[in-house]
Amino acid sequence: MCPEFGSPCVPRCGDGLVVGGERCDTKLPLSDGYCVDCREVVPGRCGDGQIDEGFEDCDDSNAVAHDGCGETCAVEGGYRCSGEPSSCVASGLASDLVLDELGEGERATLCSWWIGAKGGSGTEARCFVEGVPYYAIWVVTQEECERFLEPSALDDCGTSSCTVADVERHGGADLCGGWVGPASCGGRELHRIVSACRALPDGNDAFCFPVCGRWN
Repeated sequence: MCPEFGSPCVPRCGDGLVVGGERCDTKLPLSDGYCVDCREVVPGRCGDGQIDEGFEDCDDSNAVAHDGCGETCAVEGGYRCSGEPSSCVASGLASDLVLDELGEGERATLCSWWIGAKGGSGTEARCFVEGVPYYAIWVVTQEECERFLEPSALDDCGTSSCTVADVERHGGADLCGGWVGPASCGGRELHRIVSACRALPDGNDAFCFPVCGRWN
């Protein structure tokens, strides 16, 4: 910490400055290790396939989000990870299952997992456009989700060829980001299966137009 311009900096762990006897600072990203109490650097790196105890919950040999083991090597919501490199599973269904081939029980399993990963039925997120709350998204009920996974509804949405892996890959994404994503298996149509959208009084419905025919 530097109290004022021109005065000596005083060491304070976590302020982003390496001064005095500090070897690192916890706010500074390290490419070759983890900073411990600003006194030592412990070797390790998220994405190397090895779990660094005390710093990582998982490590699946990459540092990307929405695959179960996130960009900081923390287990993402709705996933279970094990092993080195970590293997992460979500719903427990075969990842290559196509959505329009799911049976009644498989639809129930997938909906139960996804709704839980989103925070539960009724969970709401307010979405901002340039700082203004334009619309809100909330997670639908188990019954509604299963209905939207029926083959006829999937055809209306254009998501019949999507797989369980597509759903799981975006199950932990934030509600607003998933809603305005590209119109593809990994974007708006899939997201609509478990979420609904409404315009706020001080916004407009430009971001809430129906994508799936069943919502018209």
